[in-house]
Amino acid sequence: MRVIAIYAAALKARGHHVCLVTPPLKPRQRWQHFRHSWRWLRGDDFGHSLFDGTDLHWRILPHWRPITNEDVPDADVVIATFWPTVAWVDGMSEKKGTKVFFAQHYEVAPGQTNDGIGDAWRRPIHKIVICNWMNRIAREEFGSANASLVPNSVEPKLFDAPPRSKRPSPTMGLLYYDDVPLKGCDESIEAFRKARERHPDLRLVAFGKTVRGKLPLPDDAEYFCQPDQHKIKDIYASCDAWLWGSYVEGFGLPVLEAMACRTPMISTPSGVSPEALAHGGGILVEPGDTDAMADAIGEVCAMSNEQWRAMSDRAYDTIQRGAWVDGFTNGYTWDDAADLFERALQDAAGAAPTDDQLESNIS
Repeated sequence: MRVIAIYAAALKARGHHVCLVTPPLKPRQRWQHFRHSWRWLRGDDFGHSLFDGTDLHWRILPHWRPITNEDVPDADVVIATFWPTVAWVDGMSEKKGTKVFFAQHYEVAPGQTNDGIGDAWRRPIHKIVICNWMNRIAREEFGSANASLVPNSVEPKLFDAPPRSKRPSPTMGLLYYDDVPLKGCDESIEAFRKARERHPDLRLVAFGKTVRGKLPLPDDAEYFCQPDQHKIKDIYASCDAWLWGSYVEGFGLPVLEAMACRTPMISTPSGVSPEALAHGGGILVEPGDTDAMADAIGEVCAMSNEQWRAMSDRAYDTIQRGAWVDGFTNGYTWDDAADLFERALQDAAGAAPTDDQLESNIS
């Protein structure tokens, strides 16, 4: 939702007409959102607050149903932003514009298949993907030779930290999920417990969207439930390393966010991690290998302050140079990403950018 909001606002700022069409939450989703989110009581509905202040043309359907031709204005481009909506978009009139699938994940567990997701990816519409591994899937598994790669960026106003030293007591951090096994949170916690047997002064800091649930954290862990955005950077910066145990990840924005706050990563090679950690800003471990992650935690604990500072500086430098994106060495911002996104839409529509396109409708 955050990335969609960023691109919608950026396209509008470039002179395009942007219309967002959104079905409301299904009743079950609304109940789950109510149970897990105190922000619901303030009126924030499934990330809708991310669009506050953008002055975008936004249509929210009165009840949940598939989006149809009647809901969408005639346009130059129409974009599906989640795999179930690809079939909706693919069935729309040509008047709704060139059809594009903005794919932020390939939501299939390793070694498994999903017919619905496979059908969405096989449809012959232009795809915009956000990571190298998804680009390979689009091209090699589904024959999408014209897929556009548009990597995510990180917001420097939200995520930054000054140079620092190691913590007096080594401190690990993680993003807490108690209901998404593929995030590998349980394995990260187990690796922390194993490492703590060798380093009794090891501390754990975590934040997440739920009150601690069925997956218990250590009793002395410091936990923040749905912290305000401006506080998250301080959580990252309070840690000597950030644990990321995900089995499969579309991108993994927290990887860049932590590194932007000078926090090295201990990560599986999911999402953007292989590109982001290729420059020495962390340690890669195999998914599910709690012993390897525990060893990596121990490696960070055993570092001298000078060694740790060097890794911390490399993590920060990766973000400053935009080194996770091919062809960028002097930084990669959301403006750069928006340029690539706009170019991908123009490529999909089969036309070079012209002055007339600045008056186009993009829905």
